[in-house]
Amino acid sequence: MPQVAAVFILCAALCVVLGGFAYLLGAMLGKRGEPFRDWVAGQTRYRKSGQQPAARPIELITADLRRLGSRFHALDPHVSHTKVEAVRSGYDRALAECCAALGITHLLGVLPEGPELDAERTRVERQLTASGVRFRPAA
Repeated sequence: MPQVAAVFILCAALCVVLGGFAYLLGAMLGKRGEPFRDWVAGQTRYRKSGQQPAARPIELITADLRRLGSRFHALDPHVSHTKVEAVRSGYDRALAECCAALGITHLLGVLPEGPELDAERTRVERQLTASGVRFRPAA
C-alpha cells in the first residue's frame, strides 16, 4: 500500500510540474509571443523550398474590391457612423492591397478621414481602372 501512495504522489507532482510548464509556455507564447511564433513559422515553413510567401492573387483582391466597393458606394445616409467607418476602412484596405500588388503609390493609410482621403480614394479608383482592374463603384 505505501508503494501505491508513493506512485500516486509522484504522478500528482509530475502533473503539477507539467501543468506549470504548460502555463508558462502559454504565457510566453500568448499575445506577446505572436512575433516569435510568426518568426518560427517563417523559418520552418520556407526554409526547405527557399520560397517566400506570395501575395494574394489579383482575382481575389478584385473580388473583394467589387464586394466592398458596392457596399461602400451604396451606404444608406442613416447608417451608423461605426458601420460607415468599418465599410470604409475595409474598402480602403482592399484598394491599398490592390495598389501594392500593381505597384501603384497611394496615401490611403496615411491621410485622416475627410475630403482629402475621399479625393485620394477617387484618384486611386481611377488609376486602378486605368490599369485594367475591373470593379464597379456605384456612382
